[in-house]
Amino acid sequence: MTELFNEIQNTENYNDKNELLMIVLLACNSGKIKVKKQRFVYDFCINEIKKVTLKLDDSKGFNYNDNLLTYGEKLFNILILTELGDEDNLPLLQNFTNVIKKFLGPIDTIFELCEKETNSLTDATRLINELKNVKDVELFNKTLFHLLESQSQNSLHFSDDAKDALASFINLSINNLAKKYDTLNENEKHTLLALVDLSYYYFNKDTESILPQLAELNDDLCFSVIRQLLQTKKHIDINLVSKLAQNLEYASTLYSMLNHFGQEKLFPQEYTNNLYLSKSALVRWLLYPTELGKSPDKIEYITTEKIRKSEYYIYKFMSDSNTLANENKNIWLVGWANADGNTFSDFEPLSTFETGNPKKTMKQIIKSIKRRKRTLK
Repeated sequence: MTELFNEIQNTENYNDKNELLMIVLLACNSGKIKVKKQRFVYDFCINEIKKVTLKLDDSKGFNYNDNLLTYGEKLFNILILTELGDEDNLPLLQNFTNVIKKFLGPIDTIFELCEKETNSLTDATRLINELKNVKDVELFNKTLFHLLESQSQNSLHFSDDAKDALASFINLSINNLAKKYDTLNENEKHTLLALVDLSYYYFNKDTESILPQLAELNDDLCFSVIRQLLQTKKHIDINLVSKLAQNLEYASTLYSMLNHFGQEKLFPQEYTNNLYLSKSALVRWLLYPTELGKSPDKIEYITTEKIRKSEYYIYKFMSDSNTLANENKNIWLVGWANADGNTFSDFEPLSTFETGNPKKTMKQIIKSIKRRKRTLK
């Protein structure tokens, strides 16, 4: 155990420190590591907390400090598990607690508000004022994430007038960002998307007119807006749906979402065929960072095959994505989708299956699909 703590102490990167310390915490919780009354563990935590306190720096941005604070909080948890104490260290620990509150700002306020049964207009106003004073976009986004998470877990409750105040603040923030959308950086665009997501929980009479205007800015926002209007059972302009249905990156997910809310009639009839929706499903799957991380440069339908009572729509696609091996870039690769959600690609080149005989080629592809189905069972 001493070696593990020495390794953490000698590791310079705080992401790595956090990962190692998380392993320690998990081992403590499972009983594999016992730190109770271990003086060297207590001393380790105290010394590391001192280092963290000295390294915190307002000028280096929230992400830098967040890594340090996350590490410090884990140290604090292990310190408690030792069940040891030293009065000489109380000022250090109290100072560190105050530092956490200072750097977390409104995030700490959200944690505090979650402890209350119901939060009043005064509480909401306090949170709004703290949010207005946040200058770091990363901290602002992290706060919105915690607010969204707390609401989705039903652990944060506001009175009706408090919700209305928060809705007004969110509407104003959305408007301010929308006005300068063309100049926003990626972090600010994430802020706008998070605010749209929050509008589901904080919705007032002005929100309904603000959201559709955002949908014109880009398809990410258009999808988020449609989702929020569906969730809040508000009117949806059919033109918004028609516009988004033309985008292969969204069409299949949009159709599924409309179907879930019983509004599939809004989806354009010309795009409801399985061929188009399966193509969209494959494109959507390829967008994941673990796959291509973007849409394929080209995608073409090959054929439809029935495999164990399920129809598979088979495609070839091409991409220069950096996630691909060099030999697989800019050549035809094989992928497939079906109505049961079995959308996949092994990123195998089409040439691997080609035999000069189209029927034999398809048999080879079908064998690959069956192998994949077996591995997923």
